[in-house]
Amino acid sequence: MLAHILKLAGHHVGLTTTDGVYVDGQRTVEGDMTGPVATRMVLSDPFVDVAVLETARGGLLRAGMGCAIATWARCSTSSPITWA
Repeated sequence: MLAHILKLAGHHVGLTTTDGVYVDGQRTVEGDMTGPVATRMVLSDPFVDVAVLETARGGLLRAGMGCAIATWARCSTSSPITWA
């Protein structure tokens, strides 16, 4: 939803999801693209001026975010977190 709102606001949006990588609503890569490789793909695209990045918890712990600086970020989860 956020990518759609940003596109309607006139931005060229790069999006990473479990379905693939999208640039301006067009899928450019198919498959689970929630890791740092997909993040770098989107952030290196000269057409993209804003990125919405879905990052899996496991990939985040293993390989990091894929970028050093973020102007704005929101972390959330779609499933309950259990603390051991």
